[in-house]
Amino acid sequence: MSVPIFYFFFFGLGDKALDGYSKKKYVCKLLFIFLLGHDIDFGHMEAVNLLSSNKYTEKQIGYLFISVLVNSNSELIRLINNAIKNDLASRNPTFMCLALHCIANVGSREMAEAFASEIPRILVAGDTMDSVKQSAALCLLRLYKTSPDLVPMGEWTSRVVHLLNDQHMVRALDLSGGNSLVGE
Repeated sequence: MSVPIFYFFFFGLGDKALDGYSKKKYVCKLLFIFLLGHDIDFGHMEAVNLLSSNKYTEKQIGYLFISVLVNSNSELIRLINNAIKNDLASRNPTFMCLALHCIANVGSREMAEAFASEIPRILVAGDTMDSVKQSAALCLLRLYKTSPDLVPMGEWTSRVVHLLNDQHMVRALDLSGGNSLVGE
């Protein structure tokens, strides 16, 4: 695969490293070009690099690019999964929600294999914020719809019942068709 000339326009000739803001800006431009209908076959690694940033806006653009452009057959999926695992382990609710949204948006079998056992723990953990629990419930629902054989139905299913008393959680699951997760 040859590198398009646009790559050098966006990311330079390699003689100087770009800061996070510049990477974010150029990845946004690539995403816009893709949304205009053009194929993008470069810049994926720069988006993956944005996932390791500590700045919300850079991480958000990285996750947006990954959610829209990266397919489950990508050779970068292992790096993406590692970045998502780091964000889920960070206990930063904002980063956890970004990671959970990316998992749900991609929703591939590979994502289900990597995270189906971890997401229920986030959902029933006592120290998890309600917004993260909502994202985890919707993410788990998406993985269950994609790969029901990979989502473990175990001890956490009985603990989810108490979450149904929360009006916000019930509305979130009801709007997305969550009845299949907890039983019709």
